[in-house]
Amino acid sequence: MRILFVEDELEKNIPRLRRLFGKYLSKNQNDELKALENDEYGATPEQIKAIMERKDLFRIEYRFPDALKEIVTNTKKYALFIIDRNLSLTEYNLEEVQVIDKNFSESQYNKFFEREGDYFLHKMIYQHIDVATRFYFLTAYSFEDEIKGAEDLKTHVEFKKFGRDNFIEKASSNDIDRLRNVIENQPAFLIRHDNLEYLEILKKRIAENVSDSFWYILVNSNKQDYIQTNLGAIRVLLENIMRVTAEKLHAPAECWEKEKSIKVRSVLNWLVQYDSENKKNNYQFGTNSIIKDFGYNIYEIASDFGAHHPASGFQPTTDTVNALVYALKDIIVWFDGALEKYGEN
Repeated sequence: MRILFVEDELEKNIPRLRRLFGKYLSKNQNDELKALENDEYGATPEQIKAIMERKDLFRIEYRFPDALKEIVTNTKKYALFIIDRNLSLTEYNLEEVQVIDKNFSESQYNKFFEREGDYFLHKMIYQHIDVATRFYFLTAYSFEDEIKGAEDLKTHVEFKKFGRDNFIEKASSNDIDRLRNVIENQPAFLIRHDNLEYLEILKKRIAENVSDSFWYILVNSNKQDYIQTNLGAIRVLLENIMRVTAEKLHAPAECWEKEKSIKVRSVLNWLVQYDSENKKNNYQFGTNSIIKDFGYNIYEIASDFGAHHPASGFQPTTDTVNALVYALKDIIVWFDGALEKYGEN
């Protein structure tokens, strides 16, 4: 899961971005942000957004309508929402907001102007999202000053859906460090960060929903109740990889069932045989016993113990799931390399 960061003065917040997220960015990203920070001509929001989003860990927005679109359509994709409470400095109008949220009325436009973040908070509470652990306001003022006259916020605070800890004073070093600590203790985000290479390959080579499926396996890989579900999902993921491999590398007809269904074993056998027969031609897919044996093991175990597993004999454990996950990671890296080199030929 990603982090949504919303700030209408991005160009003034480069040091804060680097302080909060620097450890999750590449050296090039950090260097480019620092260069923009020191640029005498200043940075544009789009430049900052482009650098930050080069890794699929963050979504950066600086306009209320664009951020609202993420809140309305993609809430489940985010582990954390870090949002400037006042987003009025970048212009927007009622009509463009209503295209995204038809329930946004003229009275709401007037009510939430200069406290647009409050509207996000209400929307998420209405969606039954645990805002107390996932939603944080960036503010120039203290918690006490911010809730003065804001009866709706006071209500959320009284019902313990929201509180002092959810307000991050921009000028407070302690508050920024506290928010950084929150980020560093988000398991779903950290799993995404640690496995981003594999997730991005699957998104690029197959589809975003396939990448999301692998992330879901990773998040639940140590949960006893998810063993059978994970094994079934691992089999489907391997079948997706082998299907795209067969399509892109032009596997022979015997690798396919009717209805374009793939024969996983046949694809693996063909890949190894092809590489063996073409050693002298310098035209190989890089397949060997690692890929073949890992592929066979994943397919056999996931097939036997996935949707219809036997009740007797030794049963799979979370270690079984994690062993297949590590094997699958090697296959994903091989898959990307093979397609990069030969997938368009």
